[in-house]
Amino acid sequence: MIGVASWVLTALVVLGVAVRLGGWDRGRVLVQGMAFYPYALGAAAVLAVMVWLVRQPRPAAVLTVAVVVGVLPLVPRLVAGDGAGAATGGGAAVRVGTLNLLYGRADPVEVRGIATGVDVLALQELTPEALDALEDVGLGDVLPHRAVDLRDGPGGTGVWSRYPLDAREAVPSRYATVHVAVDHPLAADPVEVVAVHVVPPSGGDVGAWQEELARLTALDRVDVLLGDFNATLDHVAFRRLVGAGYVDVGDAAGRGPTPTWPAEGFRLPGIAIDHVLVDGGWRPAGMQVVDVPGTDHRALIADVVPPGQA
Repeated sequence: MIGVASWVLTALVVLGVAVRLGGWDRGRVLVQGMAFYPYALGAAAVLAVMVWLVRQPRPAAVLTVAVVVGVLPLVPRLVAGDGAGAATGGGAAVRVGTLNLLYGRADPVEVRGIATGVDVLALQELTPEALDALEDVGLGDVLPHRAVDLRDGPGGTGVWSRYPLDAREAVPSRYATVHVAVDHPLAADPVEVVAVHVVPPSGGDVGAWQEELARLTALDRVDVLLGDFNATLDHVAFRRLVGAGYVDVGDAAGRGPTPTWPAEGFRLPGIAIDHVLVDGGWRPAGMQVVDVPGTDHRALIADVVPPGQA
């Protein structure tokens, strides 16, 4: 029985690694399960040790090889690239931030505090009440330029900027996508910024989730793409988006595995579903992950350097 159980568990691990490496995550079960791939791989490593201990060398060897092969795509996330450590705090970098407000419940004072240190701030799940609260605490005094698309429930999104901005045509999506061009003094041309909130792949929404990520992938490349993607670097649909010419700042900074959700409430294992992507001509210069009371997401603050800046 031990031998049979060892082979069954080994087969499941091999299948999971094959799905990840082959980009075969389709359907609700595989897509949602792939979000927790690093944790599953860690459990598989423990399982491999146990199978060796019960003296089942053949399944143990196969399991060990599967774990080693499966961990290879995760290694780059732990290593920061050149010049991509912690967020630098200024200089020649454009500093951007993003946060999902959880139906507008995030502490507005804390949000304003984040705003004081960034040039551009993207907020998802922005409700009319949250917008009023943010204005009451003086968010507009810190970042005076804004573009907002309010929708029912969690659908609202807004972008605030320290510098003048112009609204652009948004990408069609269930939750609001806000596309702006910011006249930042460090950039030779207006900085194209898209703030997104991709529909989560839960229930019957996996198809919509894939379609929205595909629309972002097909979008003419922009300078900064940030927000709640409801996807991790282990989802093939998100990897296709990054592969369309972007750099994931968290990945480049060695912060790719840092969880951004859930930050409060029912504690599933944390996963990184909030991201800052920059055009490949931009250089990531660091990222911070910040806890904010009142929301189940953590804020991202990233420094990114435009082309032509040292």
